[in-house]
Amino acid sequence: MLRMSEVTTASGASHTQPLSSNEIFRSLPSGYNIGRQVLDQYLALLADDPLEFVAKSGDSGGGTYTVNLHKALVSLATATLESIVEERFGSRCARIFRLLLRKKHLEQKQVEDFAMIPAKEAKDMLYRMLSENLVSLQEIPKTPDHAPSRTFYLYTVNVMGSARMLLHRCYKSVANLMERRQHEMQENKRLLDKSQRVEAILASMQATGAEQAQLHEVEEMITGPERQQLETLKRNVNKIDASENQVDETIFVLESFIESTMRRP
Repeated sequence: MLRMSEVTTASGASHTQPLSSNEIFRSLPSGYNIGRQVLDQYLALLADDPLEFVAKSGDSGGGTYTVNLHKALVSLATATLESIVEERFGSRCARIFRLLLRKKHLEQKQVEDFAMIPAKEAKDMLYRMLSENLVSLQEIPKTPDHAPSRTFYLYTVNVMGSARMLLHRCYKSVANLMERRQHEMQENKRLLDKSQRVEAILASMQATGAEQAQLHEVEEMITGPERQQLETLKRNVNKIDASENQVDETIFVLESFIESTMRRP
């Protein structure tokens, strides 16, 4: 459905253009071996799913369906936030975070009861996430004087605010990784230049049909310790590249979610 909608759906749209069941069936690859009745069952299951990624928008052509791109982005962003909380604070903190996402607003005692976590531990976890701006605290006074004894203190998750904060941290992480890569390359610049010169000489000699002994002699210009140093540099740079790719994926999800949310009326 997404591939079929690539051309007809605007880049900033919250939904894809409607597709009929007939169109979807005709576009299925032959190797899928999915009959029309089975396809209709799959589409009905998708439309009934609580995540609401797919919605039925009409009955013509055997039923028309759209993909809710915004809700998909919300789910991706929320899953990203949950993953970051679990990675940084552990599974019990992630349990509280997911609970607040589901229940919207909870007092500390309610968090303890629903999450089945001891009071002191729940309090510590809430304060840790509060200090990192992953959860927020709302005060709801019962009386105009805002007396603490007559005020509700409710924990909640502002998904947009948390996404913006984490996006800013991701930008800083990418900058740090780029700086670290530059440092690694600069520290080994002399050796890298030497390695490139040797590779250029080898390529030139191979092109002119040099003997193996001559090639081996040129290769020996890079000593054993230097080769080890180059391997270490390669491993370090590969780790930095992998980390940067991971952060870039997170940035893409968070940016897409924020932009999609900002475009909504």
